[in-house]
Amino acid sequence: MSATTDKPDQHQARTPSAEAASPEANSYDLIPYTSHPFTQSQPARLAAVAALFGLEVPDIRTARVLELGCAAGGNLIPFAANWPQSRCTGVDLSARQIADGQAIVAELGLANCDLRHASITDIDTSWGQFDYIICHGVWSWVPEAVRNHIFQVCRDNLAEHGVAYISYNTYPGWHMRGAIRDLMRWHAGGLADPQQKAQQARAVLQFLCDATPPEGDPYGLMLRNEARLLAQQGDYYLLHDHLEEVNHPVYVHEFFAQCVAHGLEYLAEAEVPTMLPTGLPAATVETLRRIAPDIVRMEQYLDFLRNRTFRQTLLVHQGRTINRNLTPQSLQKLAFASAAQPVGAVDPLAAGNAQFALPNGVQIGTVNPLTKAALLHLAQAFPQPVSFDDLLDAARQRLQPSAVSLPDPAARPADATALGADLLQLILAGAIEIWPALSLPVAPVITATPHGWPLARLQASRIAEGAAGVVTGMRHDNVPLDPFAARVLALLDGRHDRPAILDALEPLFAAGKLVVNRDGKPVTDPVIRRGMLVTLLDDTLHRLRRFGLLVKS
Repeated sequence: MSATTDKPDQHQARTPSAEAASPEANSYDLIPYTSHPFTQSQPARLAAVAALFGLEVPDIRTARVLELGCAAGGNLIPFAANWPQSRCTGVDLSARQIADGQAIVAELGLANCDLRHASITDIDTSWGQFDYIICHGVWSWVPEAVRNHIFQVCRDNLAEHGVAYISYNTYPGWHMRGAIRDLMRWHAGGLADPQQKAQQARAVLQFLCDATPPEGDPYGLMLRNEARLLAQQGDYYLLHDHLEEVNHPVYVHEFFAQCVAHGLEYLAEAEVPTMLPTGLPAATVETLRRIAPDIVRMEQYLDFLRNRTFRQTLLVHQGRTINRNLTPQSLQKLAFASAAQPVGAVDPLAAGNAQFALPNGVQIGTVNPLTKAALLHLAQAFPQPVSFDDLLDAARQRLQPSAVSLPDPAARPADATALGADLLQLILAGAIEIWPALSLPVAPVITATPHGWPLARLQASRIAEGAAGVVTGMRHDNVPLDPFAARVLALLDGRHDRPAILDALEPLFAAGKLVVNRDGKPVTDPVIRRGMLVTLLDDTLHRLRRFGLLVKS
């Protein structure tokens, strides 16, 4: 089996708490931070990673979740909407962002989601215990007293078997990025208007890019890389991530030492593949194993080797038994999902290498018939996670010469070990997601009157007519939609059948706010257009279901 992956992008966005500002002068009230889900921080991911390392974890369906610095709830509300028996609490110092989130909670009728306008330092033991604590994009951007209180909350308010998540900026990568931040803050420091400040910060960075040699200059290359990354972000990101007063990167060994001082223990990274020396020469890996006898030293050396700028760390209470020796048996209590699709026709019984392609272009290959069959089953089941036992049974059945023949029971233990070994490699390569053993409320089929997930429907309804946009899927991810898909999703209330959906869209086509093209030209004939839209609507509904945007009726 083989897998090819790209290095994960560590230039992550964040959801800050604005703890550096007073309620009267809160910069996040003036320029709100775009609030959306962060897949790697959701409790299902935290539970799965903890289970992978052999820990007992709370059931996410009934979990108590606390998010520090929740902004408008874009990372917490989707979880609450997915699991109505959970109890979710979000805290943020920005009154404007909390009010925005509360309005969404009210519109969706979520009785299990409580967004509070408060400081992180207000949290004490009276708030109770939480199974999962999330602190994404806050720790590095708040004063030392608040950073220490975040650790205190994770110690005092985390349940016995709970998992905490904290993301933060790291050295050595932030040494270079910090120099750019210093330049932008110094150049734009005298400006009060946020838009002018962001404009001038971008301008001075571009000035340096233009003034350095286009080739062969490491400093110029670093400047241009940073300018390229920041060009993909809005001004809210630049203002709050680079231009805020506080931005406190640390070496990872320093962060781990503070965790220990607060009674917490390092479990893993939310993105497990980043913990491995993937892509390094064999001699380098051998040296690492010799000079890094413990997990702390290994992670620190890897940060130096990769010039890491950002981490997403999972913590548990000290004293828990963590099994870092991952084996095929480590997977047997988990479920798996993969968006990989077969490249061409794949017959699991045929000899040779079979290729599967992920949406990002990465391809994975395997010659193992059992693994081919498993990947075919995951492709068919996506976006629904499949438990290890169900995946093993489905893969074994696919290898039978006929649908009525049964696999040999005596071969099942050996098949479980073989499949587990390949799945583990694919997980560590980032090609397969791990989940707790549960079912998402995704529609298994497209019904006569499809029902869109309420949160995504609400978001789609707020996308301007004729415009593309982004909504949240049940997999806790950001799903981009074209203008037609956005309008279709907004209509999926479980009462519209296909003809009614097309009837409702007709005025938008008549007004030119939506178009359908043939041979590069808009189709204006209503009869011809209607015939084309029947096929387009069917394709769109299938994509919406695959994106986790259609819910069981």
